[in-house]
Amino acid sequence: MSTDRRGGFVAAAAVGLMVVISAVVVFVLVSGGDDGDGATNVDAADTTASTAADSAADALGDAASGIAGASATSDDDPVAPDPDDAEGTDGATPEARDDGRRFKVDTERVAADRGDPFLNVRSGSGTGSGIVAKLPATYTGVLWTGQEQTTADGDLWYEVELLDPVRVHFDEPLHGSKPVGWVNSALLAALPEGLPVTVDELAPCGTPGETIETSSSGSRSPGHVYAVDSALVSPDCLRVVVTFGTGAAPFELETALAGLSPADSLPLVRGVESGSFGVVVDLGAIDSVWPGATETDDGVYVVRRQDRTLELRIPDPVNGSSVTGFDDRGIVVVDLELDPDRAKPPAEGGVVLTRDPDSGFGPGSFEVTGITRPFEANLEVSVEDGDGSAVEAIFSGSLYLGTTRTDEYAVQTIDWTEAWAPFAVRVEDLAPGRYTMVLNANGGSDTPPALRIPFTVAERGSEPDLATAVELDTVEALVNFARGGGRVASVPLADEVTLGLGLAESRTLGRAELADADVWISDVTDFEGFSGDFGVLETLARSGPVRITSGAIPYCVGPPRDWPAPFDGLRQVNIEPIGVDSCIAWFGVSLFLNPAGEIEGVVLDLFGP
Repeated sequence: MSTDRRGGFVAAAAVGLMVVISAVVVFVLVSGGDDGDGATNVDAADTTASTAADSAADALGDAASGIAGASATSDDDPVAPDPDDAEGTDGATPEARDDGRRFKVDTERVAADRGDPFLNVRSGSGTGSGIVAKLPATYTGVLWTGQEQTTADGDLWYEVELLDPVRVHFDEPLHGSKPVGWVNSALLAALPEGLPVTVDELAPCGTPGETIETSSSGSRSPGHVYAVDSALVSPDCLRVVVTFGTGAAPFELETALAGLSPADSLPLVRGVESGSFGVVVDLGAIDSVWPGATETDDGVYVVRRQDRTLELRIPDPVNGSSVTGFDDRGIVVVDLELDPDRAKPPAEGGVVLTRDPDSGFGPGSFEVTGITRPFEANLEVSVEDGDGSAVEAIFSGSLYLGTTRTDEYAVQTIDWTEAWAPFAVRVEDLAPGRYTMVLNANGGSDTPPALRIPFTVAERGSEPDLATAVELDTVEALVNFARGGGRVASVPLADEVTLGLGLAESRTLGRAELADADVWISDVTDFEGFSGDFGVLETLARSGPVRITSGAIPYCVGPPRDWPAPFDGLRQVNIEPIGVDSCIAWFGVSLFLNPAGEIEGVVLDLFGP
């Protein structure tokens, strides 16, 4: 399990499901000592070993006053507890726990105070310290930091980090990007697996494809991923628990800590097999993640896609998976049946592969696909020969550098400060020999080391035709316009431009008309076995790593298209995805340029199933 939370890949087949969840959990915002409600506070308990009556009363908190540091105490009116009564089961001074670092609130004891069923978290050990948060009886996100203190009364208090959304003070100190305070360990219950959802609540690795349905969507919509936890709950079952909170980035300290609360509904969630390695879990429209909640020590990663939304990736090989939602807690559980007979994917220094390296793109080529969190969003790539010297080759994968011949390449990723990001790199035109691809996510630093992937080239392939620097600028301008970051005026369009959808459609529009993104959408709704809206701009907006070449290109694995007469005599510049594992995920966008470098034609092509 991990509590260390630092801050695509095209999937071919969906095996998972959609989850829409709801619930209501009420959190109380406190401003210091006195809540102002006059009710008895279930506290981070002031338990003692003096008498059973003292223990029972003190376990319920600052009983007479309901405030931290008050002079009146629950000793004013001791009542001998019923041994079977939950309010009187605190017993003697607790001993230090050695059964793990993750806890939940002892629901039975805390819920017994029906007037104020909350566990107080204080700024220091002992009931004389101020209240900084109040945890409901169902709260499961208590992480012991390892610090403990025994008070003069003999009570053992833990310093804890609050892993799940809860309202706290504006000035509450942070530890590991999460609120921190002190609670009496007598009112905590250990979570053996270190997860907020135990195997008693949900059996390990349930039936793949299991669907959870709820009757309402809740009132506090999920705005961000607040926490990601993982642990082995059986020898071959990895459980991943994703907790959602309200609100979204940017997380400003004074507003986020005061207004943070758990979601009581969940985004549309779908689990998808990811090909060579592991599983991808689509988190719907969620596009924010709490700082540091982006990975676990078990190899679970929060990844930002090209459209800025987030997904969960678990690259380890699996035999099956299931996704379950908990409607009262804003939680999604992903159980993965690990495949012990397949090796884990290569990973090192902030780079993890998500597919097997592939040399099936023609002689002299090699491609890797994965996720990374490189320094300043810049993944350095090179290929070394057997002597360790960098060699020249043709690299693809970066929109901004294009497809180019070099001995040093770099791929820019969509994120690095908040989440991981997908990448793909293809190298071509290598002579026969043994090589090593070097992927460095650390800005030239040797610590941690770069990921090194050895491979062999048996024969040299034909050299692709490269686009010129001006043509690469044209491609970049069009993609920026498609992604909303540029103006159509920056794209060198001819007075009239022909838009095509494969060989199925051809429309000619004026330059002024093309400022409207909607006119780029085809009138055809069924094409090559696909149904829906087909548009060049939408395709480019969501595209990931690409290969940019000139001249005729194969129709995925087939021969090149024979384009109609209007494109005769024009120079063809092509944009294709790399890092995809089938022709179904392939697309081709071909630009047809006149001698002045203006775009006279744009054609989107797809390869049908």
